[in-house]
Amino acid sequence: MVTVTIKRTLSCERFHPAYFTGWEVAKRREIDFMSYIRKTKDEYQLLCNYGYDDGWEYVLAEDTMKEARERKSEYMKNMPGFSYKIVKKRVPITGND
Repeated sequence: MVTVTIKRTLSCERFHPAYFTGWEVAKRREIDFMSYIRKTKDEYQLLCNYGYDDGWEYVLAEDTMKEARERKSEYMKNMPGFSYKIVKKRVPITGND
C-alpha cells in the first residue's frame, strides 16, 4: 500500500506560540492537505500473437517495465517466430498485495 502525504507549515506570525499550548501549535503548524492511498497498481503484461487469427493472448504479467522487457527478450529468443508486445494495465489492489 502506497501512502502519499503532503504537509504544509504555516507561518509563525499567524499562529504565535505564546498564544497556544504546545499541542495546539503543533496541530496548527502541520495541516495534512492530502493523504492518498492508491486503489490500483501498475502491471505490465506480455502479450503474444501466435498467428492463428486469435489475436493477442495474455502470456504473463510483471510489476516493472524492466522485468517485462527481460521476459519479452527471453520469449523472443526461445520462440522467435511470434510477435510480442508489452501493455501497461492498472489492476485493483487486493488485500494480499
